[in-house]
Amino acid sequence: MTELYCYPHSGGLAHQLRPLARELAPLTFRGVDYPRAQAWGSPPGSVREFVADRLRSQDATDFGEAFLYGHSLGGLVAFETALQLERRGTPAAGVVIAAGVPGDGVPRPTRTDARTCTDDELFDWSFGTVRDRLPTPADREVFAAFAPRLRRDLRLYGSYRPDGRLARTPALLLVGTDDTVCPPGAWEHWAPYLTRPARAEVKGGHMFHLDDPAATAAAVRDWRAA
Repeated sequence: MTELYCYPHSGGLAHQLRPLARELAPLTFRGVDYPRAQAWGSPPGSVREFVADRLRSQDATDFGEAFLYGHSLGGLVAFETALQLERRGTPAAGVVIAAGVPGDGVPRPTRTDARTCTDDELFDWSFGTVRDRLPTPADREVFAAFAPRLRRDLRLYGSYRPDGRLARTPALLLVGTDDTVCPPGAWEHWAPYLTRPARAEVKGGHMFHLDDPAATAAAVRDWRAA
């Protein structure tokens, strides 16, 4: 059965992509989480390092019929996974890069510096810019628990620069129509790294995959059927 490897956004967990995976049945969900960050500088040190370690542990896995879906940071991880799979001669069936561009492609007004910002600034950015909604008191309580992981993941995002071009793996770039973190025009930053990628928009902001998994899945299905 064809597998769907899902890579979450910064600070997120793979199980948050289960609703999307259900919409893409009969693809089999395979969630990929990043190591927990207990302190600044926890492993992995880079997206490239994380992917290399992960693929070494899956050396016997056949990705030939597998699809990779990544959102935001996960999009960079999915791309790097596809790139390393091509280099070892076992390309994936396809990769979906959703709401993510290489770190230097993120519009400056919507960036936050995970190394220097305060927890309050990071909290306000997470909800005001990324989620585009007012937080609840419960949100602030939960935030303290995942802030270290979010900081680590944002550092990984900001430092990633692709070092190659996908030549054999079909790719879909997905963006949200109202996304200020990765707006529709940002996909031009992928031009040096992808060969004739497909493009699609999903109505919504940066977290459109959580807000409307059915519409996100429809865009993926249309791409696969094309």
